[in-house]
Amino acid sequence: MARLTPPQVFTDLTDKRELQVLNDFLRELARQAAVSEGGDLRGALIKGAAPATPVANVLYTDSMVKGWVRFQLTGTIDDDLNVSSVTDNAAGDWTINWAIPFATANYAVVGTARVIAGGVAQFATFVQGADTAPAVGSVRVFVVDGTTDTRGDPDSGVYVVAIGDQ
Repeated sequence: MARLTPPQVFTDLTDKRELQVLNDFLRELARQAAVSEGGDLRGALIKGAAPATPVANVLYTDSMVKGWVRFQLTGTIDDDLNVSSVTDNAAGDWTINWAIPFATANYAVVGTARVIAGGVAQFATFVQGADTAPAVGSVRVFVVDGTTDTRGDPDSGVYVVAIGDQ
């Protein structure tokens, strides 16, 4: 298989020709990685923000997951990406501290927690920073019982994902 040479560094991500050249390169890289044993796509990203209407099948750095964590009720981390610690503040209330902070506090956070009610697995409502706004280095998250609208610990772990600029 022929070795691919990456295109030059692009600086104008609004130029459709530059995006098309880079998109073609990434597609070929992905094809080669899929057929070669142990291949991967590390480093094959477009640096910078996606345009208002992103190009199909293009990976932008600002749309990638920058942090995720699965943790237990005590704040013990089971597994993570970019999380330095989790603080158990109270029942159904935790602070997630990012190892590498976000560029601004305007990042998206989603999550869920599993609750067993009457022997049936359900998923609890998850609220980001209802009492406090997210900070670049941390976010406070809550698990809320959807029937009673009160905070509480789920029966098992909490799962959180964050996306935004770093």
